[in-house]
Amino acid sequence: MDYWLLVSMSHENETTVRSVDRALSIVEQLKILEQAGVTELAEATDIPPSTVHNYLQTFKQREYVKKSGSKYELANRFIHIGDFAKHRLPIYRVGKPNLVWLADETGQTANLVIEEYNRAIYLMSENRQQNLRNYSHIRRREYLHTTAVGKAILMMMSEEEIDDVIESEGLVEQASNTITSRDELLEDIEHARDRGYAINDEENTDGIFAVGAPIENPDGSYAAVSVSGLVSRHSLEDIHQTLAPRVLEAAKAIEVELRT
Repeated sequence: MDYWLLVSMSHENETTVRSVDRALSIVEQLKILEQAGVTELAEATDIPPSTVHNYLQTFKQREYVKKSGSKYELANRFIHIGDFAKHRLPIYRVGKPNLVWLADETGQTANLVIEEYNRAIYLMSENRQQNLRNYSHIRRREYLHTTAVGKAILMMMSEEEIDDVIESEGLVEQASNTITSRDELLEDIEHARDRGYAINDEENTDGIFAVGAPIENPDGSYAAVSVSGLVSRHSLEDIHQTLAPRVLEAAKAIEVELRT
């Protein structure tokens, strides 16, 4: 094959990948900013304003972005893609009724989570606390070490896998009690394995606790279920003796249905 044709093809592939990367950067910034103009997006992504404008026009033509005045925001078409991605997961289909049961039984916010790219991805939540903002809907991707569901997922991992997570994501401090030491995290995970469930004691959000249990998925992927609530409303004894058994029961029910 001609040398210059190879160079041209290589350059084209690099340009295509860069284009996708830029497009996704714009989408991610629109998610963070909610609404933004061309100049604001250009500054946030370090992409020239004229290029940002071209991307936005393409997104708008394909109905992935809508414009209000001089501002752009994500359109509802992304919802359909997200729903498709969720509904194709067996755990999402069997998890819903069990999550509703768990929320009703405990009166807390129940969450179903999977692991993807070393983060906890919230598939769904059921909220039974009128005065508690459903914070899991605000941050749909969480660090594993700061959440009960995340630590429940770490319970199923080998020490080598946990080290890979730490190397990739770090041990970022998010709240007053966040574990930021590898040794302390490993010790906490070991205690969680002994009792069968993990505890988040204001490690992700101040004032919020959670209890999480691992779900053994037949396909080998990692998942977990939890309940979360206000620390001020629950004693440690209540968390361990009342809430934890319900979380374990929900996790086991989901496991059974995944195998049938």
